[in-house]
Amino acid sequence: MASDFHEVRFPLDIGLGRRGGPVRRTDIVTLASGREHRNSRWAQSRRRYDAGLGVRSLDALHAVIAFFEERRGRLVGFRFRDRADWRSGPPSRAPTSLDQPIGTGDGTTRQFQLVKTYGTGHDPYRRVIAKPDGTTVRVALDGV
Repeated sequence: MASDFHEVRFPLDIGLGRRGGPVRRTDIVTLASGREHRNSRWAQSRRRYDAGLGVRSLDALHAVIAFFEERRGRLVGFRFRDRADWRSGPPSRAPTSLDQPIGTGDGTTRQFQLVKTYGTGHDPYRRVIAKPDGTTVRVALDGV
C-alpha cells in the first residue's frame, strides 16, 4: 500500500452508534504481603471502538464492509470522530483557543506539539494530537 493512513472519515451516521473509548493495559500483581504492585504496560492510552450498534440496515453493513476492505482491515488508519471526545473543552461549551495550553514561549521556540490534557490535579494526562482536523484548530498567543 502506498500509505499507512487515508484522509477519509469513517461514515458519521454509522459512527454515531458506536461504543468505546480509551483503553489502557495495566497489570496488577498481589504480593505475598497482600500489597499490590501496578504496572502500566502501555505508556499512552489507545482508543478502541465498536461501531456495530450503528449498523441498522444491509446498506449500512455494505458501507462498513467496503470501508474496511478499502483500508485492508486494520492495515491502514483513517479518521474517526469520537462524539464524546472530539473537542478541546467540555461538550456543552463551544471550543475556544484558550481551552488547552500547549506551550509557554521562551522567545526562541516556534513550534509546539498540539495536545489535549485530561485532569488538573495530581498527575494530568497529556494526549498528543497527531492528525488534527486543520479546519477546526484555533490558537491563541498571549491570550488573544
